[in-house]
Amino acid sequence: MAGVGDLGSNASRVASTAAELCSLIGAGWDCWGISTPTGYLLEVFEFSQDNTTRKRESCSSYLLLPGENVWRYQTRGVLYALGLVFCFIGLATITALYMRAMEMIVKQTRKVSRKNPVTGIVEVQHEKIWNSTVADITLLALGTSSPQISLAIIDSIQHLGDLYIEGLGPGTLVGSAAFNLLPTLAICVLVPVGGTVKRIEKTRVFAVELTWSIWAYIWLYIMLKVSSPDEVSLWEALLTVLQFPLLILHAYAEDRNCPYISISFWTRKVLNWAQETGGNDLKQNQNFSPDDSYDDSGSRDDDRVESPSANQPQLTGNIQTNPSDSVFLHDNYLMSEAGPEQEISVREQWRSQLHTAMTVKVLRDENGKEIVPPFTQLLWHMITFFWRVLFAFIPPTSFGHGWPAFFCALICIAGISTFTIQLANLFGCVSGINRYAISIIVLASGSSFPDLIASKIAVERGNTADSGIANINTSNCINVFVGIGVPWLLQVCYNRIKYGQGLGTETKGLSFSVTVYFAVFTLCWLWVFFRRYHFGGELGGPRNWARASSAFFLSLWVLFVLLSCLRVYNLI
Repeated sequence: MAGVGDLGSNASRVASTAAELCSLIGAGWDCWGISTPTGYLLEVFEFSQDNTTRKRESCSSYLLLPGENVWRYQTRGVLYALGLVFCFIGLATITALYMRAMEMIVKQTRKVSRKNPVTGIVEVQHEKIWNSTVADITLLALGTSSPQISLAIIDSIQHLGDLYIEGLGPGTLVGSAAFNLLPTLAICVLVPVGGTVKRIEKTRVFAVELTWSIWAYIWLYIMLKVSSPDEVSLWEALLTVLQFPLLILHAYAEDRNCPYISISFWTRKVLNWAQETGGNDLKQNQNFSPDDSYDDSGSRDDDRVESPSANQPQLTGNIQTNPSDSVFLHDNYLMSEAGPEQEISVREQWRSQLHTAMTVKVLRDENGKEIVPPFTQLLWHMITFFWRVLFAFIPPTSFGHGWPAFFCALICIAGISTFTIQLANLFGCVSGINRYAISIIVLASGSSFPDLIASKIAVERGNTADSGIANINTSNCINVFVGIGVPWLLQVCYNRIKYGQGLGTETKGLSFSVTVYFAVFTLCWLWVFFRRYHFGGELGGPRNWARASSAFFLSLWVLFVLLSCLRVYNLI
C-alpha cells in the first residue's frame, strides 16, 4: 500500500510542479508532466491565438509503446512517416487481391429460362448475376471505401450521447473527395500505353454518376450551412442515407435504358406469326442386319438417299463369360465428383500462393537461361515480403466463387487503413502541423488510397474507362451518403431518444473548401472532356499529352491543398 501512496504523491508533486512552472511563464502556455524512473519530464505547450493549434501535444494512441511519449519528436516523426509508407504499400498489395476476388464474383453466371413472346418456345440462356454498373457502385466503390465507413461507424458508436461531433469535421470529406478525383485521375490517365486510348462507353451512366457526385457536396453544404446551420437533424441524416439506394437505382435504370418507363418502346404489337418448318436436320439413322437387302429403281432425278454406311451393323447373339473374366461397360455419361479432389486442388493453389509470395520471379532470356533479377526487383521483394506472405494465407480467389477472398481482403483493407489513420494522427501530433492540414493531406490520402489503386487496376484490366472513372465519382458519393450519413443517423437517433436534441458539428471553413473544390472540379472535368473530343478518349493517348494531363491534375490537387492550408492558418 505504501507503493500506491508513493505513486499518488509523485503524481500530485508532478502536477503541482507543472502548474507552478506555467504560472511563472505567464498566460498562453500549458504545462504537462510525467514521472520517469530518473526524475520528472515536463513539457510546455504554446497555444495559438484562436486556441486551436499548439506547437507540441501529448500524443495518445493505442499504437504507442510504453514510454514512447518521451522519445525525441524528430525520431518519432521519421518512424511514423516510414510506417505510413509501409502501410500504403500494404494497401496497394491487398487492393490488387481484392480486385481479383471481385472479378471472380462479377463473372458468375446463371441459367435463365425465358419464354419467347413471339414463338412461345422456352429458351435457356446464361447471363451474369451482377449488373456491371451495380457492381461498380457496390462491390468496387463501396468496398474500397469501407475503411472510412467502418471507422466512422465505430467512432460514432463509441461517442453515442455526445451532443457535439468532435474531430476534424465534415470539411475533411472535401479533402478526401479532392484526392479521390485529382491524384486518381493523374495515375489513371497514364495507365494506357503505346498511344492506346480508353474512353467511356456508357455515357448516360457516367452522366448520372457525375451529377450525383456534384449533388453530394451541394447537399452537404445545404444541410450544414443553410437548412440547419452547424447542426444535423433527424430528417437530414435519414435523407442523406436514403440517397445512396436512389443513386444505385438511378444508375441501374440508365444502364438498362429504362425499357419499362418509355412508352415509345412498345408502340408495335405482334398480331400473328407463322413458324417456319423448313431447315430441319437432315440426319437420319437406320440400322440393317447382314441378311437385309435394299432395292430401288427409277429414273435419275434430284432425289437423294442418305447412306447408312456410317452405322455399324448390329449382330444378335449370346456371350458367355467365366467368373474370372472382366467386362467393361461404356456409356455416354460424364461423371464428376466434387470431394477430396477439389480439396486437393484448393490446397495446392494455397500452397502455390505461399510459394509465389516467398520467391522472386525468375526471368529467362530468349535461350531459356535464367537472368539475374535486377536490384530494384530484389529490393521491392524485400520491402513487400511481409505483406505478400501475410496475404498468401487468404483463400484463393477460385475458391467459393471469390467470396471468401473478397471478405478477407475487405477486412485487411479496413485493418490497415485503421493503422494508417492512427499513424497519420501521431505524425500530425509530433510535427506540430495543423490538424486540418494533416487531414486533407495525410488522412485523405490514407483513407482514399485503396480507391486510387482500385481505379488504376480497373483501367488496366478493362477495355474501357467506365469502371475506373465510375469508382472515382461513386466513391465521392458514398463518402457523403454512407460515410457520414450512417454515423450521423446513429448519433442523431440516440440523442433524440435520450435528450430530445439533434447533433452539433463544426463547419468552420466548409464554405471555402467546397468553393475551392468545385473550382478545381470544374477545371478537371473540362480538361477530361477536351481529351475525349481531341484524342477520342478520356485516358491514354499520346504519351506526352498523357504526362501533361497527369501533371495538370496533380497541380490542381496541390492548389487545392495550398489554398485550404492558407485558409486554415488565416493567411487568406
